[in-house]
Amino acid sequence: MKRWTWLMALMLALMIPLQGCTSNPPKDEGEEQNQQEQQKEEQEKDEETDPEEDKEPEDTQVPADERENSDGDTPVSNQNADNTSSEKPSNSTQKPQGGGSSSSQGSSNTSQGGGSRPSQGGGNQSQQPQQPQEPQQPEEKPQPALTASQVVSNLLSQHSMGDLTDYNSMVSTLYGGIDLSQMESYCVKGPAMGTTASEIAVFQVKAGGSTASVEKALRQRADDVARTFEQYDPAQYEIAKKAVVRTKGNYVCMVIGSNASAIASSFEKMV
Repeated sequence: MKRWTWLMALMLALMIPLQGCTSNPPKDEGEEQNQQEQQKEEQEKDEETDPEEDKEPEDTQVPADERENSDGDTPVSNQNADNTSSEKPSNSTQKPQGGGSSSSQGSSNTSQGGGSRPSQGGGNQSQQPQQPQEPQQPEEKPQPALTASQVVSNLLSQHSMGDLTDYNSMVSTLYGGIDLSQMESYCVKGPAMGTTASEIAVFQVKAGGSTASVEKALRQRADDVARTFEQYDPAQYEIAKKAVVRTKGNYVCMVIGSNASAIASSFEKMV
């Protein structure tokens, strides 16, 4: 034991001078101040170059009373972090679904629109029966106005007035006051023997001519015929007294006969 204690004492004796050799020599106070000033300048430079690194992020430290609830539950901040962490993946997973559905829906819509429309149009065209086209009727051209001679011929074909002859050559003598240059056409027929009071006259007046002057001349002719039969044939005199004068458009007609009213009505319908 003594031997061991002696060895330990020797070792301690040897270690003390070694510690003295390895320990740093004491520094002067001036050198320490210079080192402190250099450190301060380096810190100021570091703060100017990167001032935000030294600042601690806000709201990172949670108060101790909020870390744990009274019941020993997990901290509220941790719960919020868990909630946000759990919600973020769901959002990220939902976005592709929305995009995929919209693209698929768009493609389905385009496929539906592109495929259904032509098929519907073609089906409707095939289903609609073609309506038969109505034959086009030829346009009715305005018929030319009847001449006075045509009117008289048509009236005599419908009504009988006995044996009549053409009086056109005697118009200026029998129908005074009519300017024939203002007539488009005219036709006068009377008895061949002069034994009856039957007579028919039609005058077609030109545009701008006076139908009133023609009508006045025809009434005067009817009065002359009546006076002719007044003395020797009372029956023909009564027929002449019932003479009919009608004006329709630019036509003026006189009829002396037993059926004068019926012939005058046919004239108005004809022209």
